[in-house]
Amino acid sequence: MSWLARLRNLVRENHLSRDIDREMAFHIAERTDDLVATGMTRRAAEREARRRFGNYGTQKERTRDTNIIAWLDVLAKDVRYAARALRASPAYTAVAVLSLGLGIGANTAVFSLVDAVVLRSLPVQHPEELVQVRLDNNGYFTNPIWEQLRDHQDVFHGAFALATRTSTSPRRARSVSPRASG
Repeated sequence: MSWLARLRNLVRENHLSRDIDREMAFHIAERTDDLVATGMTRRAAEREARRRFGNYGTQKERTRDTNIIAWLDVLAKDVRYAARALRASPAYTAVAVLSLGLGIGANTAVFSLVDAVVLRSLPVQHPEELVQVRLDNNGYFTNPIWEQLRDHQDVFHGAFALATRTSTSPRRARSVSPRASG
């Protein structure tokens, strides 16, 4: 059966149910006629045909499940039920929608921050070649020292300075020696 026919059966469930009932009645009638032909009475043949056919409701459900897209049918029924339940209690709906909106918004904001700071690489051509240079004595560059380093260096492609405000007492910093790229 094609996917289009299964989708069509999903929309027209009453028509599908009538078709399945007719098909099952046909099979039971054929089996009854075969049993009557072997010499059974009509009433005994009908009873035996139904017994051999199995549980009518179970067979109908199995046939229905093969004639529709079952997961889509369940999803559609769940969505209809959820819509009815949410319409029945508008205050609960408002709180649920607001909570979902705030949660999604907060997660998006946090992920955007983490993405920008941690996940994306630095906007330089070779971020693996970056080095940090510090002074041994107090860990601070004065502006004249910075200008001398920036203007008279031939090891690096470029240089930049980052000023941070720390506590009033200067902290001892380790020096990281720059490596010349090959």
